[in-house]
Order: sequence, then structure tokens, then C-alpha cells
Amino acid sequence: IIETPETHKAFVDDVVKRIEQHIQGLGAIKGMFIRKTYEGLKAVRPGYIHHIIEVLSKDYIIEFADMHDAYRASQNLPADKIQPESDYILAHREEAEQHFWVVAENYAEKRKDSMIGKLYHTAKPTIKKHMTTAFEVIFDVIAKFTVYDV
Repeated sequence: IIETPETHKAFVDDVVKRIEQHIQGLGAIKGMFIRKTYEGLKAVRPGYIHHIIEVLSKDYIIEFADMHDAYRASQNLPADKIQPESDYILAHREEAEQHFWVVAENYAEKRKDSMIGKLYHTAKPTIKKHMTTAFEVIFDVIAKFTVYDV
């Protein structure tokens, strides 16, 4: 996913598209607040969502490599059925979340005095509430862009 610029760009574009679809699908007042915050961030910093997904996805994929290797080692080949990596990750959700927070905290710490650093700490509880959905989206996209050599 991160080895070629073209593949990584397509990956990031897909993640951003799915984020926007998810935000547009949120209902009620909470959805309106999230949509307005997202639109405001895009208006103030055009291209920033794409940039942050690009930067964080590289860091996360590197952070996540050991977990990916554990998934591959857990699959007994030849097999009638290979467990999707997304199922494996969801079954090991706590570990996957720890990897996510290492990357997020490192990024926020480097930018603690900027708008995004402050926004991160304000939004962290909301991010935690949406982790399951985020993981489903992220790992669906990872599966789409991963080549399995089985």
C-alpha cells in the first residue's frame, strides 16, 4: 500500500471518499455537528484531510506491520478458506487500537501547539466512540489494496 506512490494515493483517495460517505450518512443533530465541523476543517485547510490520511496511513501501516505478520502466521495453508484480515483485526481489536493510538498520539504531540493538535485532544473521545466503524472502513480498504500471495 505504501510502496508505490500511485497505490498509496489510490488508497488514501478511497479512505477519504469513505470517510465523507460515512459523515454524510450520519443523521440527527450529532451528524449535523460532525458534518459542519468536517466542512469547516475542509474550508479552513483545503486538502488537509487528504494530507493527514496520507501521513497517518504510512505511519499506521508501519506500526501495524507486526500485527499483519501475526495474521499471516495464523493462517494455515493450504486451507479451504482464508480468514479475512479484517476479521482477524476485529478479533484483536484492542491491539489494533493500541497501534492506532500510538500513531495518533505521536502526530498530535508533534503538533500540540497547532490547530490540529488542539482539535485532536478535543475530538479524542468522539474518535474513540467511532473506532469500530473506522476500523471496518480502514481494513476494508486495506484488504482492497493488499495482494495476498497464498
